[in-house]
Amino acid sequence: MSSPSLSVLRGTWSMIRFRPVYLLVNLLLGVAFLSTQVVPGWLQKLFFDDLIGVREITANLWLIPGLILLVEVARSVVETAEEWGGSQVRHSGYALLRKNIVQNVLSKPGA
Repeated sequence: MSSPSLSVLRGTWSMIRFRPVYLLVNLLLGVAFLSTQVVPGWLQKLFFDDLIGVREITANLWLIPGLILLVEVARSVVETAEEWGGSQVRHSGYALLRKNIVQNVLSKPGA
């Protein structure tokens, strides 16, 4: 007897419908983390441009390293939150799997 198969697309869509908020939060935090990786490089460019005298913006020389430090702290907070969001998505997938297994076992004759 052949068991019915579940396509990847259908399984993924059922996980999205099970807990959509967790997936959305994880997606937004992932985009925020990836987009903040550009900011420290841009600030470093501004710092070194200010050192050699080519100024795009006029700022205190110590303001830019302070901003770099602030951005790095914010990135680490966002990365931690993104890891938490990823674990929530994984755990909700595990919960859906357990729920489906128990429902399947209990629907069999003699359960």
